[in-house]
Amino acid sequence: MTANKEHLFELSAQIGEMLTRKNLTVSTAESCTGGLLGHVLTGVSGSSAYYLGGVISYSNSVKAKILGVNYETLLEHGAVSHQTAQEMAEGTRERLDATIGLSTTGVAGPTGGTPEKPVGLVYIGISTENDTQSYECHFTGDREDIKESTVKRVLELLSETLTKADEENSIVARKKKILILTGDAGMGHRSAAEAVQKALCQKYSQHCDVEIINPLNHPKVPGFIRESETDY
Repeated sequence: MTANKEHLFELSAQIGEMLTRKNLTVSTAESCTGGLLGHVLTGVSGSSAYYLGGVISYSNSVKAKILGVNYETLLEHGAVSHQTAQEMAEGTRERLDATIGLSTTGVAGPTGGTPEKPVGLVYIGISTENDTQSYECHFTGDREDIKESTVKRVLELLSETLTKADEENSIVARKKKILILTGDAGMGHRSAAEAVQKALCQKYSQHCDVEIINPLNHPKVPGFIRESETDY
């Protein structure tokens, strides 16, 4: 393993600790890196706790059909653009239900470059529930160098995003909600529901909010049904 790749896995491990501590998850959408970002993220033991998966969206059709990138975006701005990187990051975050979505799209070379979009031009996207940002980067070297430099920069930007979130408290893990439906008709219904609520809170409080609801109290439930609650 080269020294550069060793450094990538070290960065990945540091980010993994941050994600685990914050109870956050991440997913990826890769074009120019061709799966290298996912490889580096999963190269750390225990990464399944925070890495949900990824899409290698090398073609425009996959970007559109799988990630939901608008065809208009691809036609107007091209695959290598701020706009596409943003929509890729949003697409993987939303479709894989992750807290954070990461994307890479660029020209790794040695062919494919143009005066407007030369070899080494890469756009990186980072999407959270509250915000989506993209970053323009210019890298040098051969194809492998550009891919490794891209992954390194993604990890650095993700680390900066997580550190900034600590200061602003802007990224939070989305808690699931558990609803316990029960009536208030007696026969220990309420006390049993409260016992279940307490047990669930003790075990899953970091991941879930537990709420007890009497569905018969909903305003759309006809009055005669609410009045008959004691009959069941």
